Amino acid sequence: MPILSNTILQRYRYTCLDQLASGEGAGQLAVQRFYQQGRLTNEVQGQNAWAILQVGDELLAQRNPALGTTSLLATDVQRSVSHVLGPTLSQARYTPYGQNPANSAAPCLLGFTGERAEPMTGHYLLGSYRGFNPLLMRFNSPDSFSPFGNGGLNAYAYCAGDPVNRRDPSGHSFFRNILKALTRGSKKTATGSTRAGKTMSPAPAQPYASKMGTWVPIHNYKKLSNYAFSFTNETGDNLSLFMHGTPGKAMLYEGDVGMNGKEFAKYISQSHDLKKVKSITTIVCFSAAADGSAPALGQVVATKLKRPVLSFEAEHSTMLYFHNPPQPSHILTPELFGQTPYRPKTFQPKRQLLIRRA
Repeated sequence: MPILSNTILQRYRYTCLDQLASGEGAGQLAVQRFYQQGRLTNEVQGQNAWAILQVGDELLAQRNPALGTTSLLATDVQRSVSHVLGPTLSQARYTPYGQNPANSAAPCLLGFTGERAEPMTGHYLLGSYRGFNPLLMRFNSPDSFSPFGNGGLNAYAYCAGDPVNRRDPSGHSFFRNILKALTRGSKKTATGSTRAGKTMSPAPAQPYASKMGTWVPIHNYKKLSNYAFSFTNETGDNLSLFMHGTPGKAMLYEGDVGMNGKEFAKYISQSHDLKKVKSITTIVCFSAAADGSAPALGQVVATKLKRPVLSFEAEHSTMLYFHNPPQPSHILTPELFGQTPYRPKTFQPKRQLLIRRA
């Protein structure tokens, strides 16, 4: 029977925010990692340093100042790095669960869904929390949110078995690729468009009828990030904010640390004019769900902004309709109409007790 060695092959160090700060392999220099909004931006190992250039969630380039090289990056809808343009053009290929076939990896720090794979194992430490093995198509350890929380019944599953349409940057709960245009063609204009040499008619001003719910017109559309936007109703007295979320958190960017209720309320007041707004709708997953002993995100926002807030206890999905891109004209949100799977809940502002010292 073989004797197992006690040699430590890899050491990891974490920050107080549970982010992976450095890794050190046996006989190798330590690799330090730096983040911004939950995204890896720099990696330093000895004299070598790499920088990832990105705007919001869009990966643009990778730089190595020590070598004086810059490579442009191209990504797919999953944010996976598919092409790297440096001195030569390199292409990466992935299986649905992110495994690199032989000799198909591109010379880039980031890979599947824009995450950093560990050099020794090829596994992805998603959210610096637990390892995802793309070869086995599952996590190496169970989700601490399972089985009764957002982790789901299968504590080891990745994206509930749908890696093509979902991502899990946090290692806890997946995100759907929900901000997809629901149109009948591409590059539509008010007068029509061309595709493959053929003239196409423009999208109708009113979207088609749907059994899922009612299409709601979007007014005063405001893009907040590639994964978040806001809009109002026709009269402007209701403000709706659409973005990713987990219990107690609202996320402008996929995979970031998120804003708690106080931070979210402050962001809303600073980024929007609330003079005419009488009520707020947070189209944010789990925004009506309490985070342990802490109150729900919607309740904190209602109290801080002194307006009623409609939120949802469960995960939600929606579709957008584009009459004249790039701005959507309608949104299909069945949860706004009280369908029970989304468990809508309206929070009223609570009185805050002010204690003053004499």
